[in-house]
Amino acid sequence: MRMAIGLLLALLLCTPTLVLAVPDETGTDLAAVAPHDDPGDPCGQCLDPNNPNEWGLAFKDGDLWEVNRSVYAVHRLDENCQIVETISLNTSTYALGLGYDSVRDLWICDNPGSDIMMIFDMSGNLVDQWSTAAYGCPGPVGTTYDSTRDLYVSCCWETNGLYMWNPDGTFAGSMPVPAGSRLAGLGYDAHSDAYCYGGRDQAYMYWISAESGALLAQAPVPMGGGNNCHGTACEADGTHNAWITHYEEPNLFCVEGLGATATESVTWGELK
Repeated sequence: MRMAIGLLLALLLCTPTLVLAVPDETGTDLAAVAPHDDPGDPCGQCLDPNNPNEWGLAFKDGDLWEVNRSVYAVHRLDENCQIVETISLNTSTYALGLGYDSVRDLWICDNPGSDIMMIFDMSGNLVDQWSTAAYGCPGPVGTTYDSTRDLYVSCCWETNGLYMWNPDGTFAGSMPVPAGSRLAGLGYDAHSDAYCYGGRDQAYMYWISAESGALLAQAPVPMGGGNNCHGTACEADGTHNAWITHYEEPNLFCVEGLGATATESVTWGELK
């Protein structure tokens, strides 16, 4: 018995200590978040080929896509931020926000001029459309796909809230935001279960819990300006960073997000 106890003590003393991840009250894994310097720190930029008509951003199969409101199209960008694929959208009006439904392989777009959500297939055909104003959201400027809840989400700059729809267009509810006004750009980071969006009046980006709406982090956007942060994509190929378009700047910007992987200053292509 004494020998068994001695062996057990020896094993305990020689075994490395394990640090268990402890979630905070929002459910965020603090141990996983720790390696990042600070959410919002710059981590890269590249010249935007769609400037000055760049708007929404989304990631599809690890590639960055951007919507161009002038030519009614979405573009896939390569490692040099050059357009390598174009899908023309069969619509008579422009799209600003862009999201990607990874379950149904569909583009999600919004239009603040007509107050509508538009859903396109990969051939650019309009397969569904509904009014956002009818559900209390005039002026949607940013949309994303919440893969955890299977919802289409849009931010509304006139009411400063987030609005949710089921993929069939039925209304699923709304969420007031804890910070920011004249909202624009919206993304979803499934790793942290968080929405990120821009507050143009503040020239800030905000990360909030998708479950509770609690504020998780905030940071100034690069360069500021009155119409900053028009399009946001929260997760880049496993880095959990946020990429944003900027109306007054010719570049796409990367800022650190809530994920566990810290990145140095790089271009979008070097992140791939």
